[in-house]
Amino acid sequence: MGGKMKRFGFVKGLKKPKTEEEWLAIFAKNKCPLPTNISKIKLTWSKKGPGNTGVRYFRAFKVPPIKYWNNQISFELTCNETKGTGSVQVVLDNGEFIKIDATQLNQDQILEEITKAAKHGFQKPNNSNEILKKKILNTTPELD
Repeated sequence: MGGKMKRFGFVKGLKKPKTEEEWLAIFAKNKCPLPTNISKIKLTWSKKGPGNTGVRYFRAFKVPPIKYWNNQISFELTCNETKGTGSVQVVLDNGEFIKIDATQLNQDQILEEITKAAKHGFQKPNNSNEILKKKILNTTPELD
């Protein structure tokens, strides 16, 4: 059952939002405030292989409201054609970054992990996500 990926703001059976007021109502229902110490979020996912659905849905349904409500956060989105795992890298204002293994996480769990990582810094959470503490020197490191 192939087809197009669902998009943020479009609901089957309802008319498509066209005016600024209609879009504002949709963004108001999907408010995603994040801590202000996040400067960049890097998403990497693969079109093939298990465990990437959460990152793909996060990109489709969570990134637009995050961009709307958090202007200070920039995004880098990378889709690999080869088989791989989904990951999220959160870059903080102080130059440090946190890498989260998003394999098998759904879009809400990814948002929760991003918020938790930004609020609690580099303390390892209770789950098995890999958290790296590094200082960024002039450039932002690439995702694995």
